[in-house]
Formats: sequence, structure tokens, C-alpha cells
Amino acid sequence: DKIALVNMNSLFQQVAQKTGVSNTLENEFKGRASELQRMEGDLQSKMQRLQSMKPGAERTKLEKDVMAQRQTFSQK
Repeated sequence: DKIALVNMNSLFQQVAQKTGVSNTLENEFKGRASELQRMEGDLQSKMQRLQSMKPGAERTKLEKDVMAQRQTFSQK
């Protein structure tokens, strides 16, 4: 039979540190995630409008805008 000793004080301290780091990272990237979600919604909206548009200058302009926005999105 083997007996193990667990330092509960150390264990709880490590859990608290990991939780703190997790919260810090979440707060740090919250703005970026919100921006990406907003951009995604905007792109989806434009894509739906494109599908219902007839060919023409306005459609071509919107297609270029969507392509530029996709590139910006993928770089973030």
C-alpha cells in the first residue's frame, strides 16, 4: 500500500493563479473577439445582399468591398 501526501494549500494557490491568468486572457481578447464577431455579421449581411442583387456597377462595388473586408478579417 502507498500513501500520498497532498499539499492542499499549494494546490488551491495554483488553481487560483490559473483562474487569474484565464480571466486576464479573457479580458485581454474580449474586445478583439467582439470586433471579429461584428465583422463576421457584417460580411454575412453583405453576402446575402450580393446574392439577391442583379449584375451591375453597384454589385461590383459591393463584391470588391466584401473581398477587401474578408482579407482584413483573415489578417486579424
